[in-house]
Amino acid sequence: MTYILKLCAFASFLSIALGEEIPYEIPREEFYKETPEKELNFNQFLEKLHKQINVDIKEKLTEQFKIHEDMLNILKKVRKLDACFGFNLDLKGSSIENVKIGFPDEFDFGLVNQRWTGKIVLLENDKTPPGFGYAVDKDEKTCLKNYLAEHTKYVDPAKVRGRLRELVARAMTDLQMDGRIQDIREGGPAVTFEEITPNDRRYPLISIDLAIAIDLRKWPRDARILPPHIMNANAQLVPKVLSEPHTKVWQISFSKVEKRIMQDIDNDGGCRKKVLQLAKHLKTRAIGQGFFLASYHLKMTLLHLNNKKKQAEDWKQNKLTDRFVDLINWLLHYLRKGSLPSFFIKGYDLFKNKPDLRSAIESIKQVIEKMHNDPSFLLPENDRLQPRHKTHHKKSKKRYYVLNI
Repeated sequence: MTYILKLCAFASFLSIALGEEIPYEIPREEFYKETPEKELNFNQFLEKLHKQINVDIKEKLTEQFKIHEDMLNILKKVRKLDACFGFNLDLKGSSIENVKIGFPDEFDFGLVNQRWTGKIVLLENDKTPPGFGYAVDKDEKTCLKNYLAEHTKYVDPAKVRGRLRELVARAMTDLQMDGRIQDIREGGPAVTFEEITPNDRRYPLISIDLAIAIDLRKWPRDARILPPHIMNANAQLVPKVLSEPHTKVWQISFSKVEKRIMQDIDNDGGCRKKVLQLAKHLKTRAIGQGFFLASYHLKMTLLHLNNKKKQAEDWKQNKLTDRFVDLINWLLHYLRKGSLPSFFIKGYDLFKNKPDLRSAIESIKQVIEKMHNDPSFLLPENDRLQPRHKTHHKKSKKRYYVLNI
């Protein structure tokens, strides 16, 4: 009872200091028993778990090099088919940020056309939803003037994304890659597909996203002001297509900014990336129908937590347990509120229109309960998972592996 009163008093003090109540959706003792010995052992357990889930750097670089080469060949052919669609290839996401877990079998690329930079500008007004805006060819001097929405000066994201999909498919055919590619489609802002790799490659299926990204020279109107060396990484527009009445707006992306933040985030020797990777692994063990949580939600939660815990002392390696518990509780807090604010854009709710938040809460709590009873259930079932023999599975992004036993 005394412990609970002290905890509540401490939380009350912090809520005043931070301007927001500190969430204790799951008490610390539900993660593991509250004794010094257990705390030390749990910290060691999390370190062991992290080593097992962290992507092997050598394997990642090997796959990354080969996929990068394949994508360059595709983009060279795309440029020949349509000079408007000439791009530089920019690796983004968890692979480049070194927070990928499991296997190096997913790669996200941004496609940047430098000739559009400064000529395609962002237009935000009272009618554009938070986190989105119109892409305007201000002087109609780029080839995107051929992709305007009817009776407007706005570049149509659906037309641009659809044209990219058409060109990528034709390029693959010309390069005789049809037998190596399955299920090319449009999803979110990207053209997505799986590459079936040659027999000498370790991973039989590699999932690839290609997303056009237009660099913005001006910082978005409602975006958080960040240190200059961070803001020097451009915000971008990507063609994520919304439903009516917002079908002509583009999503404002901060993937370059996120890459800059994540590359520097542990320069003080901290454990932030470890915390994120552990939370991502816990998410993979969550169950429940309609479980919608994405790794991006966890990354945004980490950035919010890092903004509240600003001292290097808070993120020392011996604080791994504390910050892991904090991150999960903050995530549950946002789920309970039914709102996860974007770290970058004021008023942009990342949980808006997401289904069944309560199911996600219960799924996470079930994993925590299992972890409390037997933490080892989070460990991979063997020291190393091995790829299974190649199998064609259309319209699926599942990974196909068997245990090496």
